[in-house]
Amino acid sequence: MKHTIIRRLGICALLLTMTGQVEAGRVHQLSYQQLLDASDLVVIAEAESTQATRERITWGNRNPSIHAVGLSTTLRIAVVLKGDKQLHGCVVHHYRLTEADSGAILVDGPDLVSFDTSQNSDYLLFLKREKDGRYIPVTAPTASALSIFLIRAHTRGPN
Repeated sequence: MKHTIIRRLGICALLLTMTGQVEAGRVHQLSYQQLLDASDLVVIAEAESTQATRERITWGNRNPSIHAVGLSTTLRIAVVLKGDKQLHGCVVHHYRLTEADSGAILVDGPDLVSFDTSQNSDYLLFLKREKDGRYIPVTAPTASALSIFLIRAHTRGPN
């Protein structure tokens, strides 16, 4: 009887410890309405090209630190849902992990968006305007994939 109680208490303690770790890593996903309200620009667009910038950042509030490279992705806008209806294109500022960090297994790591420019893919993007004229995902920088959504992907045909 005594061993059963101790065993049950041990299992409960283990479950409580695991639950605390899971909760600590959870990221709050905004509703579509919250994303819309926080956005300067909401578009459906196709990614045409992505270029690395000279920008390098370190997210050092963890051990080990995570290193990322700034990117600028040029988009061709199909439709503007919120913002300047005259826009036909824009540039999105986002990040990717450095080569050194890209193969690492990260617990509670950043949720970064990536664009496959070899595909004729449509994305739904919730964006805020930066001072330099580029746009950033509403949930940037470490959760950019939570405000940019792939809505259709297919391979480009011959031109």
